[in-house]
Amino acid sequence: HRLGPIRAPGLRALAATLFGAGITLGALNVVALAASERHHADYLSTLIPAALAVGSLTGGLLYGRRTWPGPLARQLLLLATGFLLGALPMLADPAPAVAIAAAVLPGLFLAPLLVTGFHSLDVLVPPNTLAEASAWLIACLGLGQAAGTALAGLAPVTSPAAAAGVAAAGAAASCLLLWATRRHLAPHPRQARSQSAEPLAGSR
Repeated sequence: HRLGPIRAPGLRALAATLFGAGITLGALNVVALAASERHHADYLSTLIPAALAVGSLTGGLLYGRRTWPGPLARQLLLLATGFLLGALPMLADPAPAVAIAAAVLPGLFLAPLLVTGFHSLDVLVPPNTLAEASAWLIACLGLGQAAGTALAGLAPVTSPAAAAGVAAAGAAASCLLLWATRRHLAPHPRQARSQSAEPLAGSR
């Protein structure tokens, strides 16, 4: 089919979800810069993104230590909800030390969300389209990051709370999109039998 795997409703739902997550990631970079300006602490511009990365590494390692049973839709919804809740503390424009600690929170759910999203392609698209489907997810994540950076950049340079609002909006969009499209996360007909025989794992 000339549209490729993007014609699968499940892939479109995941692509939109990662676009929203990308908005959060792009906006958080602007949050870091705004916080460094507001608090006259240049180190925040690097430590906040670093804390997000540390949280993502930690979340990925913890998530990969066990097998996670249950429907794909439920796992993705829980992770997206955690990602949203983790992004909310930045709205309060916390003090520098608290901001660094708070940046870890969305990171804890970021890697598991990405792992589950890419892993779910095994059951959402035909097996001969996995590479193209993965490219769609990567592209949408990158586009979301660019959009988040651009949107958050419209906020006043010394207003990290305004930029954090863009980050929270992206995470909220991811969560709401998954809730709205969860019925599309049913396995592709060719993969339904393999999904029922093998639970979704944090890593392989």
